[in-house]
Amino acid sequence: PPPPPPPPPPHTCPALPAESPLRALESKAPLAGCPGDVQLRPGTYPEADVLFTCRASPAPMIILRASGHTPFRPPPDADRRSFARRLVDVAHGLVYGVAPYGPCAAAAPPCTESGRGLVMSVADYDDVDVVVEQLRRWIHANDLEIELVILLARPPDRGPPTRVMEPLSDPRAR
Repeated sequence: PPPPPPPPPPHTCPALPAESPLRALESKAPLAGCPGDVQLRPGTYPEADVLFTCRASPAPMIILRASGHTPFRPPPDADRRSFARRLVDVAHGLVYGVAPYGPCAAAAPPCTESGRGLVMSVADYDDVDVVVEQLRRWIHANDLEIELVILLARPPDRGPPTRVMEPLSDPRAR
């Protein structure tokens, strides 16, 4: 049999202009897609303020800060797994590692003083816009006061990502 084809060359992203807010999303770890694939921009939206940086961490992230009328309360420990699964469903299966954060969570120190929030991760720049849109809808539907930190990070132990990496559940295929 013929030898297997060589692996595809690593994906390279076009350089972003120096003034582009998307530069804050550039990750040192290889992620699928490119920062330029993200259509979202920092600013004030009806459901939440969107920031691309946090004073507490240099990691690439998107912060959704909502000031609804219902302060977010993390679920009790016994319910955290099912709550995390529901939130993954809200984000169409495109996030992983959902957890509350605040004083005891080292993964993402709070960007606000309230410490009421959730941290989750996205591994593909192409998924950012879908995830943020779904989370904004969830925030609005629940009238939440919450801070969501979306880290742009590769999942542990899954190998290097590629452009063709399939998410667990792709809403575009439905």
